[in-house]
Amino acid sequence: MGGKLLRSNSATFLQRDFKRLLLGIALGISISASITSHTSAQSITAQREAAVTQARGGDLSGGIAGLSKLLAAGAEDGSVAYDLVTLLQQAKRSAEAADVFSRSSPRQAPDYALQAAFQANRDVQRYGEAEKLARIGMERFPADPAWRTRLALVVTDAGRPQEAIQLLGTQNGGSIDQLLAQGYALRRAGELFAALRVYGAAARRAPGNREALRETAVVLTEIGAPHAAARAGGSTPAIEAAEAAAMVRWGEDVRPRDPALRFQGTDQAIARLDQLLQTTTDPDVRRRLRDDRIIALRDRFRMEEVVGEVEAIPDRAALPPYVEQAYADALLYLRRPKAALTHYEAVLKRDPRNVQARYGQFYAAVESENFKTAYAAIDVLMHDEPLWLVYAGDATRYPNPERATVEVTDAKGRLYAGEVSEAWARISPLSEAAPANASVRLTASQVAASRGWKRRAAEEAQIGASLAPEDRSAKLALLDTLIAAYRYREADSLLAELIALYPEDLAVRHAARVLDAEHRWLLETEVRFGLSSGGGINQTGNELMSSARLYSPPIADNWRIFGLGGYGFANPIEGFVSRGVFGAGLELRLPEVKASAFLHESVGTYSRPGGGATLDWYLTDRISIGAAVEFFSIDTPLRALYYGITSDEYAVRAAYRWHEERKLELVASYQPFTDGNQRFSASLSFQQRLVTVPHFWLTGLAELSVSTNSLTDVPYYSPAADLTATVGLLAEHVLWRDYDLSLMQALKVVGGLYSERGYRKNWLGVALYEHRWRVDPLTEFHYGVQVSRRTYDGAEWQELAFLIGLRQRI
Repeated sequence: MGGKLLRSNSATFLQRDFKRLLLGIALGISISASITSHTSAQSITAQREAAVTQARGGDLSGGIAGLSKLLAAGAEDGSVAYDLVTLLQQAKRSAEAADVFSRSSPRQAPDYALQAAFQANRDVQRYGEAEKLARIGMERFPADPAWRTRLALVVTDAGRPQEAIQLLGTQNGGSIDQLLAQGYALRRAGELFAALRVYGAAARRAPGNREALRETAVVLTEIGAPHAAARAGGSTPAIEAAEAAAMVRWGEDVRPRDPALRFQGTDQAIARLDQLLQTTTDPDVRRRLRDDRIIALRDRFRMEEVVGEVEAIPDRAALPPYVEQAYADALLYLRRPKAALTHYEAVLKRDPRNVQARYGQFYAAVESENFKTAYAAIDVLMHDEPLWLVYAGDATRYPNPERATVEVTDAKGRLYAGEVSEAWARISPLSEAAPANASVRLTASQVAASRGWKRRAAEEAQIGASLAPEDRSAKLALLDTLIAAYRYREADSLLAELIALYPEDLAVRHAARVLDAEHRWLLETEVRFGLSSGGGINQTGNELMSSARLYSPPIADNWRIFGLGGYGFANPIEGFVSRGVFGAGLELRLPEVKASAFLHESVGTYSRPGGGATLDWYLTDRISIGAAVEFFSIDTPLRALYYGITSDEYAVRAAYRWHEERKLELVASYQPFTDGNQRFSASLSFQQRLVTVPHFWLTGLAELSVSTNSLTDVPYYSPAADLTATVGLLAEHVLWRDYDLSLMQALKVVGGLYSERGYRKNWLGVALYEHRWRVDPLTEFHYGVQVSRRTYDGAEWQELAFLIGLRQRI
């Protein structure tokens, strides 16, 4: 039992000792771990501080490497990550700094690390994260106003400058950083002059602060004062480029009084841009210099160079709108209006309120013959330029000076489209409402000239020129009136002046071509060949009628000599009959009077000299009268010549021409024949434009004519009395037009009643289709085909005729 007790006690003691042993071991391990941990923490802190010291000593990369190694090994004493973020940001490795800090707790970070993380996120444009850190900084460090400033900066970065302005309030009494932040927010809000005041306050408070001076220079550059920017912040390549751009603008906007010097500023700008392009290497600055040089070349009318420069740019899709607009201007000048229109519309797509691009769209559409687009462009300008302007806080209405420009352009658009009456309906009220507006008067002169009102056109041009005597458009209008009045010597003098001053101007060049055409020889020819059948004894068979006149250049402005000629034949029942005519004459042209006298000789079936004279007197712009006499008249029937019969002719006329759309004319003639027959005839004709739209005109025609003959038993058609009444339509359609080159088709259809005494009434009809070509101011020609049907002494007569005519200046 004692043994049992001993064993039992021994077991108990062993159990107790084992427990004590385990407890001791555990306590030893705990103490050892505590000692090891303390020793390790001291080692990490020492390593961290060593890395920081290494960075402070100048080896920033080494310090970053040491901290990165500790962080990668999981060794952290609470400051490793924050110090690493700070060093990474100092090394401009902002993305890495932001990534490291994103794995840390911003609410435990010391102030310096939070600042570094804020700046890192701002640098990599993680504005949402930066804003969150700024708000944490404001919450944790409320006594530090710098955090409010930082929040304002990042809110501005994020595109909410007004919120930043409210955050900062009025900071004129704040720190330099607060002033700079306020200036930044104001600049981003578009309040440039307010920003300039704030930056100015900062610069005055800290004259050596580079950021204040730099930002002042930036704002000055943005408001178009690069020279002041250079004085404030010093010259930089960007500021030098802005100064050159200002030279370009100055050269275009500020012109000397002497028009011969108008390109002086632009030439200086181009020279400066060329100099800067040779010395500047920064690609962004070079791009701006290139763009500004394109603008200057456009302003200098070096349009081929503009097109060459733009088309050499690899990525033309990235062109700034103002450069694309200059490219469109150059294309329009070089007569590539369809391409120009495409680029104007691209500019307007990005900037619908660009007024100059809208005008460019209008003129490019007009010159592309796209009047639908042209009218739409004017409608937009009309909408954007109201009649009256009102200002905040002012109940008074003020007239909008730009509205008149739009309305004048609108009238010109209708004129260019051939809607002359519509153009007059738009410009004449303007002329009455704004009698002292030179542009209105000059446009009224253009429209009046197109209506055929020479006196009114000259009057309007003279008034316009008196209101703007040095204006190029006024001088061009005067030039037009001088040409219309046959005052060529004065026109030559004025044109020489215009060419010397404005050799690049397209309107001046066109005027030079027109005046050059007036100084040339002029050939006018008409040929008509007919194939006819029927007509009884009055049949003509195949016949030809041709005529030609060759006018000399003007002699002493108002005189011209001319040669005339013609040849005709017919095949009546008696046989072949012909007449050739040649002669010469003298013509007088004055603004109100046109007169001529001529002599001619006829050869062929019957030879005899002849001659005649004409007189046309334009009493007013609407009323004209005329008289003509011809001995051995060209209207003598060829069949009469076969029998040696000739005739003279005496004619008078009177016309009232309201305008280009409406005209009434009366013509009466007396034609005595050498066989004793005396023919009297008279006609009254009226025409009225019925439809006028771009490229198409439809005119109504009506005519009533009568004639009598004292003899009827003569060997040529000589009704005792007859009456012809016809109505018809003339349709004219511009098939295409490209500046001076155009093609028009015309269809004239006339039908009516013919009544001859002694015979039953019958119908007559004529249809003519022709093409009319205009090559330039020197050459015009037409050709066509005509079918006719009428009766002679009750016998039906039909004809198919071919016509061709030429008007050529040589």
